[in-house]
Amino acid sequence: MKVNLIFKKYLEFIALTRSAGTKNWYCEYLNHFVTHSGIKCLDDINEEVLSAYFISKKTEAGNSTLNKSIGIIRRALNYYNIEIPYINNLKRLKESVVRYQIVEAADLGKILRYCDKLPQTKNNLTYSMLINSLIDTGARISELLNAKIEDAKIYNRDIVLKHTKSSIERSIPFSEYTSALYQKRIDTKVNSDYLFYNFTKKRPYSYEDVVSLFRKLMAELHINTLHSHMFRHTFATTFLETNGNIFALSTLLGHSNVTTTMRYLHENQIHNQKLAKAYLAAIQLSRVDSSN
Repeated sequence: MKVNLIFKKYLEFIALTRSAGTKNWYCEYLNHFVTHSGIKCLDDINEEVLSAYFISKKTEAGNSTLNKSIGIIRRALNYYNIEIPYINNLKRLKESVVRYQIVEAADLGKILRYCDKLPQTKNNLTYSMLINSLIDTGARISELLNAKIEDAKIYNRDIVLKHTKSSIERSIPFSEYTSALYQKRIDTKVNSDYLFYNFTKKRPYSYEDVVSLFRKLMAELHINTLHSHMFRHTFATTFLETNGNIFALSTLLGHSNVTTTMRYLHENQIHNQKLAKAYLAAIQLSRVDSSN
């Protein structure tokens, strides 16, 4: 039996039982395994090939990513009652404690200025909407991509996120600047209910579109690392340093338990205070410049 068919069926199960973001995350790991391991069929699986793939993965991304990869592959195979002793017997590797990645203020300024200077096309409008929505809301990318036009309440400037990880709806405020972008999107009158739309491909904006956008930003703006979740981490850190209410933050982020939110209370509080001030200054400066 072909491995990619096994993974496809497992991903269909994940799509039914987990969030869209989790499904996309699993898909990324499983596709990497199929593409880089050289394994096409179950008969191709042996300790030597698996060992070579996992060693390569560890060298490329470290213990944390390798642990995730092994776990996802193991669960996908076990879903079909396929047990590979080598994989099942692998012990979890020790992971170093790493500070959550944030968007540095200098990089944020470059991103906002870049979006502001783009030609005023419909697709570029989507780019600006996406970046500014991530900045304002701290939402998960899957939550934003599932948002409909009717969910963006222009009159009181908040967006209702309905497809959440916890399956509980929540409302998050957004800025006047982002409100103006949403209004432009509404005025396009495209025959789609989705707020974020790929006008070139004539379909709702996808996770792959987001990955492509961030790769483009990294290449053109010379940013080493950039992904949507970094905006969520930065939003959380900035919120705590300017408001301090961790229970309010927990609600905004959609955490079912405030303990999850506690991870944003980094040890280096002085660094966070400087980060918050620089981050907010970069946003304010870029948005003022774009309005002039």
